[in-house]
Amino acid sequence: MRVPPVTVRLASASDQARVDEIMLAASMTNINDREWVLANRDMVYVPSDQIADGQVVVATESGVVTGFAVLVPLDSSSFELDGLFVHPDQMRRGVGRALVEHVCHVARCLGGMELLVTGNQAATDFFLKCGFFETGKAQTLGGPAVRLVRHL
Repeated sequence: MRVPPVTVRLASASDQARVDEIMLAASMTNINDREWVLANRDMVYVPSDQIADGQVVVATESGVVTGFAVLVPLDSSSFELDGLFVHPDQMRRGVGRALVEHVCHVARCLGGMELLVTGNQAATDFFLKCGFFETGKAQTLGGPAVRLVRHL
């Protein structure tokens, strides 16, 4: 079966419900996060101001939003990948990698020299395969995490 090509575009307000749905569905796939997600359901959403400020991009396949990423500038040369989620039905099909490559390109075009991300243990292997390097540990509301960087 041929997989439709992934396109990435800027998110719009009309994407809000779908990105929130994807964030919840993707978060629930990690058994280590499931209890926290269910107990903190009100915290599992993308702030609408991030979409309005142009910080969110969505991946689409055949016009359907299948994943999203949030890119936040930290300073003139550093950016934070503040969120990367792919709907479970589309995982392992190149959507996450397409989003990472897109935000790296955008950050480079804006003068970025590095992209930082904090990921749970389940996401660490993915980020390492995308060219990130582990720089340390972090503590998040959801528990222990890994801090990574990709030089642009």
